[in-house]
Amino acid sequence: MALDFTRFSTSKRRVGLAVVFGVLSGLNCGGSSGSGSACVPGSSASCTCTTGNTGAQICAASGSGFGACACAADHAVGGSGMGGSGTGGSGTGGSGTGDRGAGGSVGAGGSVGAGGTGFGGSTGVGGQNADAGTPLSDAAASDGNVSTAPPDGGYTGRWVSVTIKDAIIAPEKANGDPWDGFGPVDQGVLQAVAEALAGTNPVADVLAALGNPALLAVSKPDPYGWAQASVFGTIGDAYWLAQKADAMQDTVTPIWTSGWYYQNVPIDSDVRIGITVIDADLSDDDSIGSVEINSNDLKDALAAQQQLEVRVDDQGAGRLLFIGISVIQQPGPL
Repeated sequence: MALDFTRFSTSKRRVGLAVVFGVLSGLNCGGSSGSGSACVPGSSASCTCTTGNTGAQICAASGSGFGACACAADHAVGGSGMGGSGTGGSGTGGSGTGDRGAGGSVGAGGSVGAGGTGFGGSTGVGGQNADAGTPLSDAAASDGNVSTAPPDGGYTGRWVSVTIKDAIIAPEKANGDPWDGFGPVDQGVLQAVAEALAGTNPVADVLAALGNPALLAVSKPDPYGWAQASVFGTIGDAYWLAQKADAMQDTVTPIWTSGWYYQNVPIDSDVRIGITVIDADLSDDDSIGSVEINSNDLKDALAAQQQLEVRVDDQGAGRLLFIGISVIQQPGPL
């Protein structure tokens, strides 16, 4: 089963239609020996014992040839009894974790008549991988399109829903220029932001610094952007936080109102959500930053039981300072 990704869409709030993740499901099928084998594995053939009685040989599992002649003990008077043929049991699939079922046991040899010998049954076929829950999917309120995905390989951890709520942006570009327009950014504001980031309550102190009236005269960015998640090593489609036509106007604290969220997020696995934010301009747009939040960030937000501002200024050019997220645990995959 191949991974299934949809093409990019031009719908109002989405770069892509559905995030679909999965892994290949393994199947174990029984079969006959190859054309180069000397015999069919598990098959038997008669042979002559040193006493002149008839015995039996069993073909090796590799098909390379028959084993030694199995003979009954010598009897003063021997009949020609027929050995019973044992049958291997069939394995069953593991439940929940996707483990393979155990092979069937070898059948018991037939009872010995006067010189007869039973043949062992062949090993049963292993069971198929058990199904697991549905993996990460998008639950966009704009169209309600929730993806249906193949098994994810046996994930047994917690499931959550994740909403990206907002961002906090530095008041200036990496070179010190304002995002739009001309003129320097007040150095007192920049110093206050730097000190707030180094303090014990960075989110509140940064927001206070960004509320400085000195910033009123400085042109701020017009942010838009998208999110793109990956799980189990697979990267999904991107989703708009806001398209350029819907960019937030003149703000360093955009609140994303697209109305979608991720559901069926396997929080105890390696989940990454990349966020890219751009400043919309008339000609050349400016990159504000591309950052990642990960499973540990999601767990912190879940433990907080409220919106959490994840600090990300150590990534990229450091112009994205915080990404606000909300994480709610699900009773199971939806």
